[in-house]
Amino acid sequence: MKFATVPVEEATGAILAHSLPIGQGRRLTKGLKLSDEHVARLQAAGIRKVTVARLDRGDVEENEAARRIAVALAGAGLELGACGRGRADLLAGQDGLLRIARTRLLDLARCDERIAIATRPADAAVHAGMRVATVKIIPFAVPEQAVRVIEEAIAQEGRPILSLAPFRPLRASLVETFPPHASPPQAPGDKLREVMTSRLARIGTRLDHLAVCRHDEAELAEVIASLAKRPESAELLLIAGASAIVDRRDVVPAALERAGGRVTRLGMPVEPGNLLMLGHCGAMTVIGLPGCARSPARSGLDLVLERIAAGLPLDDSTFAGFSIGGLIAPAPASLTRPRRSHPSGRIAALLLAAGSSRRFGPSDKLHAPLAGEPLIRHAARPLAEAGLAWRFVVHRPDDRRAPEILSDVSFRPVANPAHAEGMASSIRAGIDALLRAEDEAGTRFEGVFVMLADMPHVQSATVRRLLAAHKEALARESGDRTPLAFVPTYQGKRGHPVLFARAAFGELCALEGDEGARRLLGRWAPRVSEIAVDDPGILVDIDEEAALERLADRQS
Repeated sequence: MKFATVPVEEATGAILAHSLPIGQGRRLTKGLKLSDEHVARLQAAGIRKVTVARLDRGDVEENEAARRIAVALAGAGLELGACGRGRADLLAGQDGLLRIARTRLLDLARCDERIAIATRPADAAVHAGMRVATVKIIPFAVPEQAVRVIEEAIAQEGRPILSLAPFRPLRASLVETFPPHASPPQAPGDKLREVMTSRLARIGTRLDHLAVCRHDEAELAEVIASLAKRPESAELLLIAGASAIVDRRDVVPAALERAGGRVTRLGMPVEPGNLLMLGHCGAMTVIGLPGCARSPARSGLDLVLERIAAGLPLDDSTFAGFSIGGLIAPAPASLTRPRRSHPSGRIAALLLAAGSSRRFGPSDKLHAPLAGEPLIRHAARPLAEAGLAWRFVVHRPDDRRAPEILSDVSFRPVANPAHAEGMASSIRAGIDALLRAEDEAGTRFEGVFVMLADMPHVQSATVRRLLAAHKEALARESGDRTPLAFVPTYQGKRGHPVLFARAAFGELCALEGDEGARRLLGRWAPRVSEIAVDDPGILVDIDEEAALERLADRQS
């Protein structure tokens, strides 16, 4: 392939290397094969030279090269997705775990710098239609020989490098034990049942039997043995003990062995989820649940459940492997800071992702890729990096992807059935969710960030600067003069996210329409604190597909 800057009149038939504006808001995008008409437009715009590429004999055009390599990579359960701009995507054909032959993929990655292959992490839980891998051709073409080397290396061992282990539908039972001297409940607690039902639904498993018993070895053993012998026995038994499992002689593991079962693992190198027990009783897999199972946040329990549903082994090597990346959540603030300080754990975050994306086109802009990740992940990142432990994503009930995309960074999903009413309904739904979460958090939230999910360039330093301003305001305790909102500004212009103080929650819950909280900020003017930040990203949102393409051009 030849790459050079040439007079514009010599560019017909060549590939434009860089996007160029041609006036009246129009532009020719990179990768375009220039026609005589394109050349005339460039000349009319006063452009005299352009940088272009021309393919040599035997070169494979970027889209075709990417497509061929993606097809060669795709094993069972993966499908070819969109191809364009030198990129070909692989999509999950169904829900499951992404399997990667790591050593072979690393060998491929070393073959040719012009061919980039990127995947989600090995054994990542994915859902049908999710992008799991992408092949990007860096130049506008590569030699046929370079493509063949990759194809032959993939085919050499006769086994796929990338594949999907699909989740199998399982039946599960849930047993909750209660303290020996407490009054027996009729069934497992509503919150535990709701959380576990939702968690299991993500892996295609249904909860079809519930039971309670005393936290007593003999009584629990009888329940386990009874469930294992039932003709319609569940394949999975989940036991939520009245106390944590800290030893193999503790009540839950002892009861399992008394019922004729076997404990295969106690403890795992994942936080949260350390105190998990794994065992079997007949054909039934038994899990002694760690305390974090009562929270919907992702934990080590999810890693174990996903492998069980995918039919993958859970041996000592598997558990040892969990240690790399096993720190899913930071240590609780109470372990790292004095209580009197202002931990970010007392500030929640709402990521508003329930919009309709009408101006963007037929697809949902929040799922659109930017630098290899969905747009919504870029917006979520500063909230996670700033250490906000309680994060919620407010989404449309029909949008299953948004919460899935953020599940590995511990955003709690909040479905907003009233999303068509406008942004105010999402703020109300989010505030209601965080107030209901206060009991679980064991704290009183002192503020909440409201962040728009189509703003991909906000810096985590901006979030931390607003947190510091809120902390300083609380320390001053200035009564009616305490700010109700902290708004970042860049070169005098207000942007997002906005941090609202606890005293503002009531009025936020009364909002209506699609204007968000803008009207409140105007009314509260004397009690709005503007915080200057060196972050132009607070002003950048994505409404149209062209805006995303321009942003992608600048980043590629």
